[in-house]
Amino acid sequence: MGSLGLLVLGVSGVSRAQNPSKALPAVDPYTRGEVEAVRRAGYVSQGPFPWGDDHDTRRIEEALGFAPLWIETAHFRLGTTLAEYTLPGDKLEKAKVRGELERLAEHLDGIQPKARRLDPWLRAHLFAQRLEELYAAFLDGFGLEESDFENTKRGVLTDPYMGQGPFLGQPEKFTVLLFEKPSSLARYTQTFLGLPGRTATRAHLLESGSLFFGTCQEYMRDFETDSALHAFVVFGVSWNLVSGFRYYGHEPPFWWAEGLAHWFSRRIDARWNVYADPRARDDDAWKWRPKIRARVKNEFFPSWDEMLDWKNLEDSGSAGHLILWSRADFLMQRAVEQRRAFLMGINDPFDGTPEEFKQRQLRLFLDAFGASSDDLEADWAHHVLETYPRR
Repeated sequence: MGSLGLLVLGVSGVSRAQNPSKALPAVDPYTRGEVEAVRRAGYVSQGPFPWGDDHDTRRIEEALGFAPLWIETAHFRLGTTLAEYTLPGDKLEKAKVRGELERLAEHLDGIQPKARRLDPWLRAHLFAQRLEELYAAFLDGFGLEESDFENTKRGVLTDPYMGQGPFLGQPEKFTVLLFEKPSSLARYTQTFLGLPGRTATRAHLLESGSLFFGTCQEYMRDFETDSALHAFVVFGVSWNLVSGFRYYGHEPPFWWAEGLAHWFSRRIDARWNVYADPRARDDDAWKWRPKIRARVKNEFFPSWDEMLDWKNLEDSGSAGHLILWSRADFLMQRAVEQRRAFLMGINDPFDGTPEEFKQRQLRLFLDAFGASSDDLEADWAHHVLETYPRR
């Protein structure tokens, strides 16, 4: 098992969850566990099924002392112990969830699109749908097709090389665990990954060929909001999609993966940022565009080349998240052929020094976008001043 590192990004949690061993109903009221209903929902299974290098869902249940709700989709294996959630008066979240429930009702019986109470199984179905929608958005964002990976398998070199398996190049499906309590997440990560994760964890399950993401409702105070948890899960899983493309052979550049993770996450609900300046006290802290515009106008921002040297959150600093999102957003507005070419180049097999990897990226800017890093920086700054609001 190779670790992809920890995401440590929050504030203290809250305590309002039920004991999942008592709260979670064993039978899904929407599929009733019936084979045809499970198939019609677009699922492969609702458990048990394989999971990691040396464990399946049954072993996870034994380690936890209770059974999460399990759903296997076309590209993900999901386990959740999330408790019932009542939609608050927030109009944006209500509209978002209603749209999701309408889509869910197209292939799942018993869904009420106007429901205000999301029971544990309904939340599991929503997150299964959300994960698949993210996967589809990733494919669409880079002009990819399922058929691009149909001939990939371990030990086989395709032309062009597309990885070691059918799941963006990974041999196995992406795995996601969503707990209520940090203690449950820690029990899983310590038992099976050898990691002390109690907040959010990403890991490469090397033998099975899966990329894992796990987090918990009580990780951050803001996660009492379903939209905030949704946005954060998209952030973490996006990192894994970027890392796993054409097989996880090396870590993608921090600036690229972090920027894209913000880009996908903020499309869910920009009000719930993975990162917000801890010094910010105003309700507009989530509005990044005016803040970025002010920095560009005053020429107070890191250069494009400096950005390439960032390796982690400490390097990027408090303003780095805003800059990374903005530059990822700028690049994602380029032609899809250019975006695909850049992603292909970034994830091309590589075994060299950090400096050599930086030089590869500089060449890729020219090859994929037809512009140097200096040109891209100038174009980006112009784009910000022309399109971002002042306030």
